[in-house]
Order: sequence, then C-alpha cells, then structure tokens
Amino acid sequence: MKRYMSLDIGDRTIGIAVSDLLGLTAQGVETIRRKSLADDLKRLGELMEVYETKSLVSGLPKNMDGTEGDRCAIVKEFMAEVKKAYP
Repeated sequence: MKRYMSLDIGDRTIGIAVSDLLGLTAQGVETIRRKSLADDLKRLGELMEVYETKSLVSGLPKNMDGTEGDRCAIVKEFMAEVKKAYP
C-alpha cells in the first residue's frame, strides 16, 4: 500500500493533505507558509519522508469556462520543480 500527498498550491501557502494507506480518505496535515522555492521544496521533502510517500497530486485551478489560465501555469511550473527535486 502507498500513501498519496495532495498539494493545494497558492501564492502564500501550500496546503498539504495525505491519504490513508488504502488511498480511501485524506486528511489535511500542514499548511506550508511559502518563503522561497528552496524552502518550499525542502519542507515538502521532509513531509514526504515523514509520511513515506513519493506519489504527489495537485489540482489545476481552471477558469470557469474550463480553460487553463495563469494559475494553472503557476501550478504546473511548481510541480515541474517538485519533479526535478524529487524524481
């Protein structure tokens, strides 16, 4: 069994939730107060170690008409950095 970590990526914070071992439910575990990319990635790595997960998911905040806007681009850029740091 493996856990999943979900990220809610904002400009000032990153909400973190972790699933149970069956992947059926998730609970919020922390809100990272964003300081810098390096600090954000470091704390994320620490949480991944604590909760023994390598599987991350993040939502894409699409516009009301279903298109991807600036926020989606920011989330995708952050997740690309996560993938580089934790392949």
